[in-house]
Amino acid sequence: CTDEWNIESVVWELLERLPSKSEIWSTVGEIGKINISLGLSLDSDNEEFCFSSELMKFLGERGVSINFDVYGAGF
Repeated sequence: CTDEWNIESVVWELLERLPSKSEIWSTVGEIGKINISLGLSLDSDNEEFCFSSELMKFLGERGVSINFDVYGAGF
């Protein structure tokens, strides 16, 4: 959703390094929480980013949550 960077591509690149089978994620999820944490520093106070439904479905099926730490230009 932005021309400067594509945060979804970054998340997919991370996920490509990990097993894709949902059974493995399920086993890991039984041990503890599965989180992806993203820190974003924005150049202005009003910018946007989005995730596709494909990414959201992939994460949801594997019990993965995403935490966002977003800083605007004033910080």
